[in-house]
Amino acid sequence: MIEFSQSNNEALIMSDWRNNPRTGKSTFMPLLNDIDARLKLGETLKQIYESFKDSKALEMSYPQFTRYVKKYCNGGQNVPTPKPKEKLKVNTQVNASEDTPDENPHQITDDLLSQYMEVCYRQERIAKRAIEKGVPLEQIKEWNAPNKVRLGTLITNYEVKN
Repeated sequence: MIEFSQSNNEALIMSDWRNNPRTGKSTFMPLLNDIDARLKLGETLKQIYESFKDSKALEMSYPQFTRYVKKYCNGGQNVPTPKPKEKLKVNTQVNASEDTPDENPHQITDDLLSQYMEVCYRQERIAKRAIEKGVPLEQIKEWNAPNKVRLGTLITNYEVKN
């Protein structure tokens, strides 16, 4: 590819990257122990970078230098590490309250269920829920809900209020 200089329109041939390979890591790695020791002495990254830049021992940008330091120095302290996943523990202990069946003060009998189903749009699930929540039969009749969805909402609201 040919690139023209704006000053005198002479043709410049762009160099091939294979002729000038990257040198960042290869110049950084021999200095790794020195950089690590200077960091432990308390020097800042900027001070270390400037000293290597002045002595021409390092030919890279400051952001690249800091990336290499974070990656290879400090024992990886600046590199975020994922948290180890906690294993779920299985509770093998059985509580005494779990062994005893729940005593429901509102026992559902066939007769009671049939009475509730008459006012609960013949929906057994809604009727059982109304009995379990302790909603009186008269209250359901008083609500005069237009449909089963509204009746279910009213039963939920009754439970929240009481």
